[in-house]
This record gives sequence, structure tokens and C-alpha cells, in this order.
Amino acid sequence: MATQPGVVKRPPPQPPRRAEIAPVAPTRAHVWVPGQWTWHRDHYVWVPGHWDVPPAPDHVWVPGGWMPREGSYVWVEGHWRAR
Repeated sequence: MATQPGVVKRPPPQPPRRAEIAPVAPTRAHVWVPGQWTWHRDHYVWVPGHWDVPPAPDHVWVPGGWMPREGSYVWVEGHWRAR
């Protein structure tokens, strides 16, 4: 059985987080989404932080990360989630 993209037996450690300084928010509705390392094909890629507007006032940002699944790990991208 071929390995699916983004599925690994043991995730490699993420590189250290990069220091960022958030610029002034464009509006009061914007929320700072911090930069993070994301998994792309077979290595980590830095995605800089940015301002974003949540889809609803009760939503929070969940950073991407490795999630256990059936004896392996799969990368789940960062996303908005209702509280």
C-alpha cells in the first residue's frame, strides 16, 4: 500500500518558531494568525503570520499540526473552529 501524502509513521520535529512582530490590525474585526511551520509534501515550509477575519465572532484559530490516525500521523492544516 502506498503512503498517502502528508501521512507519516512518526512526524519529524518542527523547526523552532520564528519571531514575528504583528503590524497594526487593519480593523478591529481582524485577528492575528501567528506564523507557523506547515508540512508540504515531505518537508516543513514557513508560513508567515497574517491578519484574518474569523468566519464568525465565536471562532478561534487552531494551528496546523500532526494528528494520530490509525497507527500513523496525518498533517491537519490550520483552521478556524467554533468555541
